Amino acid sequence: MQRYHIPRGSFNTLYAGDGIPSFSIVNMTMARDYLYMNTPLKLFSIQKEKVFKPLYIPDYYFTEVQIDGKTQEKSDKYIIENKNTPTTIFYNVNGLRGLTSGNFEYRIKNHTEWTAQPQGANSIQFASLPLGKLTFELRQLEFI
Repeated sequence: MQRYHIPRGSFNTLYAGDGIPSFSIVNMTMARDYLYMNTPLKLFSIQKEKVFKPLYIPDYYFTEVQIDGKTQEKSDKYIIENKNTPTTIFYNVNGLRGLTSGNFEYRIKNHTEWTAQPQGANSIQFASLPLGKLTFELRQLEFI
């Protein structure tokens, strides 16, 4: 069951796990702050403003950087001497199923386009990087 929130331009969704006893709804009606629904076996109501939980989007964070197969100390900057040096950046996500439920993309700012990460992946590997000052960016697109 979904509600479209006009000011935000987004949908809120209710699932069976949220307490909806059945989706075989025969009839619905609104009365003040309540939505009343009946199924062939049951009549139930929900309070329309309190039923939808806020969307929880987990935070991601970087866990490790490896340059030429060696783990580096955590830092805001890393120096890579040779453009053919393999580099791996690892990350993780707070929350249950964070990596498997989120969609991530990464890029090297001003050098590459956004590239989608497979769900469940927690690292990005570069066989080589261009020389110079680079900014690595990771973004989470959505949380299912």
